[in-house]
Amino acid sequence: MWTEFAWRLAVDRRPALLEMGWRYETGLVMLALDQASRHLGSDAMLESVDRWLDRMVGSDGTIAGYRAEDYNLDNINPGKLLWPRTNGPEGEKYRLAVERLMEQMRHQPRTQSGGFWHKQIYPQQMWLDGIYMAMPFVLVYGQNYHQSDWMDEAVNQVTLLYSHTRDPKSGLLYHGWDESRQQAWAHPDTGCSSQFWGRSVGWFIMALVDLLESIPKSHQGWVVLSGLLSQLATAVVRVQDPESGLWWQVLDRPHAPGNYREASVSAMMVYALTKGMRLGLLAANFYEPAVNAYQGIERRLCRRDGEGIVHLTQCNAVSGLGGSPYRDGSYTYYVTSPVVEDEIKAVAALILAGIEMEQQKAAKTGGS
Repeated sequence: MWTEFAWRLAVDRRPALLEMGWRYETGLVMLALDQASRHLGSDAMLESVDRWLDRMVGSDGTIAGYRAEDYNLDNINPGKLLWPRTNGPEGEKYRLAVERLMEQMRHQPRTQSGGFWHKQIYPQQMWLDGIYMAMPFVLVYGQNYHQSDWMDEAVNQVTLLYSHTRDPKSGLLYHGWDESRQQAWAHPDTGCSSQFWGRSVGWFIMALVDLLESIPKSHQGWVVLSGLLSQLATAVVRVQDPESGLWWQVLDRPHAPGNYREASVSAMMVYALTKGMRLGLLAANFYEPAVNAYQGIERRLCRRDGEGIVHLTQCNAVSGLGGSPYRDGSYTYYVTSPVVEDEIKAVAALILAGIEMEQQKAAKTGGS
């Protein structure tokens, strides 16, 4: 299933893909294709990634369309693709690009308690999304350049937001936190938004497994992050739909009016659970929920058109918070946001999930 989506992105949609700018969505897609190329041994997929990066990054490390002064954590996400290329033939330009992104992080605005703002235009706000977008990049920078303070920073950002957004009853995480309590969506006591939006929790749990893949076990943060992963994985499996194996757009309100089983969060959970098991961070009892979800995506959310082309359905196009009256973080807002097919974030997450699922199945059967 996932390979069909990967080939279509890498080959059939390559011209459109190469025209996509330096955005977090593009970064996620390219990360998925980069991993798929290595898993499948596909030069064609790797070429799509390399051509896009070469187009985006100049010889002096400048990044086309990137504006550091936006202080947007989303714009750090594509930088994860730079790491395997800093030691390649054009390593110098990619090393310079890394430093440009880190210069943003050195000056990223912070809340009073030290949390990075999600964007310059969203003052005092931290979103779960931002942890995935920036913290794995920051942690790898600290590790690669022997700057342990940046590794510590990544762990601190995760634990800060987790401590403020975690609901003690369900163990789930609210989408955003406004330390100033100024946003209309912020609870006057906690500063949290009101809903457990599926994809935002998906971003966060994916960040945890990616961080744990990179952080040395000798670092004090490894124990902390592995504990958070175990807690959050347990919480999300509790709200998995038992009938379909999928997760809902708003996680804790199954069958509520307008709610639906959403593709991107379901793929993200499969990725995080299976990768967590591969890394030895999660127990084997998470395998069945992951398999049920992956099979649920295939049975319930994939359809073939008249030409035999597979499509991914029930994808939330976009949701957010911020200061707009429309983006009020309410239940109604999340379930009335546009639902589309083949949304690129959901497709990329499915590719990543598929790779991890194949590796997990191979490990269980003793295959390669």
